[in-house]
Amino acid sequence: MPGECKTGDGERMMAMMMRANHAVTVVLGMAAFLLPSAAGSDLSGRPPVHALERVEPQVFEVTMQVNITPGPPFRDRRIQPRDYDPDLQPDASRPMRMPIIMMNTWNQVDRDSIRLQFWVDEWEDQKVRERAELRSDLPFGGYELRWNLPEDRMKEAQRARWKITYDTIVWASKLDERKAARAAWPRSWPAEVRDALQPQRFIESDNEIFRETVERVSEGKLQNVPIYFAVKDLLRYTIQQVQVTGGSERRIAEHNIQGLNVQGALKTAEKQQGSEHDLVCLCVAMLRAAGIPARPVIGIEYERRPDTRFPVRSWGEFYLPESGWVPFHPIQMRDSGFHRNVQEQWPGIGTIDEHNRFVPIAFHFNSPHVEGSHLYPTIWSWIDDPKGRIAWFQSFQLSVGWKGEPEPEDH
Repeated sequence: MPGECKTGDGERMMAMMMRANHAVTVVLGMAAFLLPSAAGSDLSGRPPVHALERVEPQVFEVTMQVNITPGPPFRDRRIQPRDYDPDLQPDASRPMRMPIIMMNTWNQVDRDSIRLQFWVDEWEDQKVRERAELRSDLPFGGYELRWNLPEDRMKEAQRARWKITYDTIVWASKLDERKAARAAWPRSWPAEVRDALQPQRFIESDNEIFRETVERVSEGKLQNVPIYFAVKDLLRYTIQQVQVTGGSERRIAEHNIQGLNVQGALKTAEKQQGSEHDLVCLCVAMLRAAGIPARPVIGIEYERRPDTRFPVRSWGEFYLPESGWVPFHPIQMRDSGFHRNVQEQWPGIGTIDEHNRFVPIAFHFNSPHVEGSHLYPTIWSWIDDPKGRIAWFQSFQLSVGWKGEPEPEDH
């Protein structure tokens, strides 16, 4: 990938291949993380096979920073329409939760590169790594970095902030359209992908409106066509129904994000308009209602401009039998115009040359372990607060830096 960044002559390239070890909980202070190998049974993390291929790997450094500060309620109810609860305070009983997609079909994180820093006011917590754990108990093979706050420091705190950095490889995607078209509907889906058939926050795929729409669009003949063609038809219909409005984030400054602009699949279907994240939610809901495993992916788009603010993007993936997770970008599909036969190749689905610029961060807009944690979805969370009444102001920053191309043995 062309760009202004170069790896130094003496810089060690990442050793990215995972070892054949298994663990669900890893203490961050260990010398090395124990992760499932790519050859394991986890279909969320194995390399693509059969009709799918990953190409053009790129190495990025991901940085996630979060700031929280105590603050009085806003009087402008357009900004804060709810009442604050002064009892909702950060303390040692509520772990911080930050998502990481350690090993997906299209990315792989260097386990040794993960760094966590935490500050209370100007004091840096030197023992945070000893308390931190990397947990693999999220759906779709997702991971979550968790740590508890230092209780003695938080009682009088005026500010808390943390920073996580790590290196990851990201691949572009290629799909053999002929092989994909020959994929048959399975009698049953592998256990590892069944989570992607269930509803989740912002993807209310069990609502009757989605099942009825699938039945109407397919004219009751959904499984009479190859599954790949059915996916294309459903995505085309869904994308055509939605007017994309507003930005993808709620920003309070050029580089500070208060939350993501997400209302969810159901509201988007009712209003027929929403953000780009809402369009992804709606597409995933439609595929799940059709009995096709699908999931959202939230990440950062790499842009080579030095003044970029690194937009938060989302896209979708559906599971193609015998091959793996196929990416699709609804915005690209919409902008490219897809009034063409489903047997032809469409831009934005399957073969996506620029997919290696989209760095995945999470499979959820909020941690699935909490109902909600802020006025707006933030992908990270620290308290169960579905009504958005936290008396602390929160903002976060996401950025990526290009580090070059890995050596052949590294991927």
